[in-house]
Amino acid sequence: MYTPQEVSEKTFPKSSGLSSGYSMTAVDEFLDGLTEDYTALYKDNTTLKAKLKVLAEKVEEYRATEDAMRSTLLAAQKMAAQMVAEAQAERDKSIAEAHAEKEKTISNAQAEAQRILIEARGEAEIQARRERRACGGGCDGCGACFSGGAFAGAAARPGASAGGKAPGEERGGFPLSPGL
Repeated sequence: MYTPQEVSEKTFPKSSGLSSGYSMTAVDEFLDGLTEDYTALYKDNTTLKAKLKVLAEKVEEYRATEDAMRSTLLAAQKMAAQMVAEAQAERDKSIAEAHAEKEKTISNAQAEAQRILIEARGEAEIQARRERRACGGGCDGCGACFSGGAFAGAAARPGASAGGKAPGEERGGFPLSPGL
């Protein structure tokens, strides 16, 4: 293959004939070699242009893919942030509901305990009245009204009312309501 320098420095011998031009054979041989080299270079150039076009298309394809991936990544990040926010909101809601349920349960338990306490006091009052009636309404210190009832084990004391307790004292573990 001829180099550009060889082409520019090429000289042809003068023809030995009557004409004053270059030797046709030398010029033809040079042109034949030059044509071969030019054809090879032209083919290489065409091949390289085709490869360059393919590579340029691939670069554009990669850029489009990169843009799509970037867009997908941003969408995934937004979705993840939204999911975290929703999960936190759901957690806060669940905590609030659990707290409200706890408060309701405590309130219900306190109300039930109060109801049971009132009921027990009422039953103790009824039992005390029954025992007083069994003794005829008064206590003579015989101990009959104290045997096995709400007042078991108590003793009549001086100044005590019926049942052996001073006014305002508890009977059977429960305070009596005034006037009962």
